[in-house]
Amino acid sequence: MGQAASVPTDKTRKLEVIDAGFSRTGTLSYAYALERLLNGPVHHTATQLLNREDEYCKKWNQVYRYRREGDHPELLKALSGVFAGFVGATDVTAIDFIPELIELYPEVQVILVTRDQEAWWKSFKTVAENAGSKAMGYIMMPLPGARWFVDTARGFFEA
Repeated sequence: MGQAASVPTDKTRKLEVIDAGFSRTGTLSYAYALERLLNGPVHHTATQLLNREDEYCKKWNQVYRYRREGDHPELLKALSGVFAGFVGATDVTAIDFIPELIELYPEVQVILVTRDQEAWWKSFKTVAENAGSKAMGYIMMPLPGARWFVDTARGFFEA
């Protein structure tokens, strides 16, 4: 978690909690807390997409492609794969797919964390302006795993 992404070892564990707060509302802090409370790996978007192996990160582009194409059965299958073994999920990749995740994991609990709107926008604006930029794409291209972040981040704003 943080600089090292949580990687599930027991793929039979199911998603128990989704933090439905937007990025910059304490999602990483909640991910740390959920890891301790649920005694298992938690999916935090940036930590996963910037630190995991190439194959895993590329799967997220596929997830967003299924969403764009309206292929619901394949979307559910892909989401089941990328969230397999995680007990919690925070940040964009969780909130973009709350209805589908509830469909896959009917017992999941959804919590909403909020923040003062002006303070949140001040914190989030720079991230939003740069996450899907071409310059960021060139910077990330040589980095395994992270190279997929820019394309996936474009999906964040389409969902």
